[in-house]
Amino acid sequence: MGKILYLSNKDVRGLVTMDDAIASLEAAFKTWKQGDTANMARRRLPLPGGKNLNYMAASLPAADGFGYKAYFSLAAGGSQLVTLYSIKEGRLIALVEAGVLGQLRT
Repeated sequence: MGKILYLSNKDVRGLVTMDDAIASLEAAFKTWKQGDTANMARRRLPLPGGKNLNYMAASLPAADGFGYKAYFSLAAGGSQLVTLYSIKEGRLIALVEAGVLGQLRT
């Protein structure tokens, strides 16, 4: 098993520009025509106290990847994490804190 890359929000802020985010999204959306890209809309897992685990997933075979974003929000803040896998290798390749990624995507 290879090493798993971990990127914090600070790492993402230093590595990914708005131009990078736009280019990546445009490239991903172009693969929809190929028919093997998939997207699972946000789902919510109810938790006690009216809370939810929120998660969504997608696959991008053209980039050998699939993954999901999961987050849990509290009044005092929350935690967001993207988990990425290699399709070919069938293994976890990265864990990425997703607060900054979400800001860039939006």
